[in-house]
Amino acid sequence: MVQIPKRVTDLIKELHNAGFEAYIVGGAVRDFVLGEKPHDWDIASSADTDILQKIFSDRHFVPSGIQYGTVTVDGYELTTFRSESTYSDGRHPDAVTFAKTIEEDLKRRDFTINAMALDPTKPDRIIDPYDGQADLHDGLIRCVGDPKERFSEDALRMMRAIRFAAKFDFKIEEKTWRAIQDTSDLIRNVSAERICAELEKTLLSSHPKQGMNLLYDSGLMDQILPEVADLAGVINNFNPDEMLMKPSLFHETVDTLKSLKYEKVFGNEKCVFFAALCYNLGKPGVITKDCDGVTKFPGFAAKSTEIAENLLKRLKFSNDDLKYTLELIQYSDPEALLEVRGKGTPNQIAANIRRFAAEHTAKFGDSFLRDLLSLGVSISCATLYPSSRQMRAKQENGSFYVDFCKLCKEFVENGTAITMNQMTVNGNDVREHGFEGKEIGTVLSELYQKCLENPKLNDRGSLLEILENMQEKEKEEDLE
Repeated sequence: MVQIPKRVTDLIKELHNAGFEAYIVGGAVRDFVLGEKPHDWDIASSADTDILQKIFSDRHFVPSGIQYGTVTVDGYELTTFRSESTYSDGRHPDAVTFAKTIEEDLKRRDFTINAMALDPTKPDRIIDPYDGQADLHDGLIRCVGDPKERFSEDALRMMRAIRFAAKFDFKIEEKTWRAIQDTSDLIRNVSAERICAELEKTLLSSHPKQGMNLLYDSGLMDQILPEVADLAGVINNFNPDEMLMKPSLFHETVDTLKSLKYEKVFGNEKCVFFAALCYNLGKPGVITKDCDGVTKFPGFAAKSTEIAENLLKRLKFSNDDLKYTLELIQYSDPEALLEVRGKGTPNQIAANIRRFAAEHTAKFGDSFLRDLLSLGVSISCATLYPSSRQMRAKQENGSFYVDFCKLCKEFVENGTAITMNQMTVNGNDVREHGFEGKEIGTVLSELYQKCLENPKLNDRGSLLEILENMQEKEKEEDLE
């Protein structure tokens, strides 16, 4: 049984004692009915903001959205009952109109499962005029009133319907679903920031594959992510004997998102899921077939990174998240990691991998390699095998991609991956041994390469000894 915070109940009692109605509303009631702990406890009241300020003048009072009738008291939002308004631009109400009853307030809300109110002080305490409890029981997302009107008021509600379906594994009620399909073009009225935030919540939901399929089937994906929608038209003509059975690049993409849900810990979960959404984008532009008719995508990651950069900038990604996501996409292709690995002796190959691990850890933090491993495993599982734990274990035990990333992680965790500025000598030491100008950088690079090949050399005494030998060799060459 979910416990309502005592402070919430106390705030409502104080409003009652002052002669006003007050209820818990919105997602908190929905989650309470489902038996899940709400993230937020929002309160609606018949008291206006001036009265709220007087009642709670001795508390931590913040006029957080006072123009919309919202204040914050002791960390909880209190909003005056509001009624419906016109939405000329399909995004914002033309005016905020306050209501007299909770029923009027609930009438303006988006879905029945969010249009309930709870009074914790009364035995018969849930007000449910639109049968939201029944829809929760039946697993349905249904608009309050006419869905086309709800979506014309705020087109983002279409994405919210899909997000809730993905979060709870619900179905969208038929009339509501048809309205989304019929009005999907209205999503163009919504800002990129709001679309990105809703898309992120869908990707990070319990069922991201379901969410992406609904976005595609509704027509919304054509409006907000046409590059991803186009992947449905690219057929994978793989060799059945190799168990490569995904019918299209879109199917492969959404199965990768599903596979990622098996991962438990992420350094930057948002970036990993957006990288999974975008890593296939470059494949249509480089698609070829070998002599056996098997589909190949040589060097796709570079093209995917280019397309993803435009897409993510359009969604107003922050610079840090953009760089992190693009780097994950760039190395989503095992061919890119093969280039990093390079050729040569085992020590030289280890040095190349150690340099990659060190540079990316220095640039993005030690979570990057873990995120890259999660992405790579999920892509491999989605591409090669059904998304099951059994197949995941099989994939984790033999993939070059996995072996590479695990070795990178081990280098970092064992302290054997170093950057140049982690060396125990620096440019001043090199200068003191008689090297000048461009020679200093050349000598440091040579010392760094030796440390990458054998990290035990990153000891000040050892490196100074090497420097002395290099100095002696330089003098001998000058005499000759």
